[in-house]
Amino acid sequence: MRVQEIITNPPRDEYLDGYVEQFSPWPVVAKIKDLNLKKITEPTEIQYGLFDRKDRLVGYLSLYYYGDDIW
Repeated sequence: MRVQEIITNPPRDEYLDGYVEQFSPWPVVAKIKDLNLKKITEPTEIQYGLFDRKDRLVGYLSLYYYGDDIW
């Protein structure tokens, strides 16, 4: 796996805000303590968003497909 980008804590708010709209139509796939995990699946990308109780995006992970089962 090749790391595409890393967002550290504390993140820049304007960066995460750009992803909130993308996740709005997608369902919650897991609950982690008081946080909701949402997943977007596309043919060449998988994105995970972690949301707090107020539906604010607090974490983000994106995997890109490079071929031959390499993400």
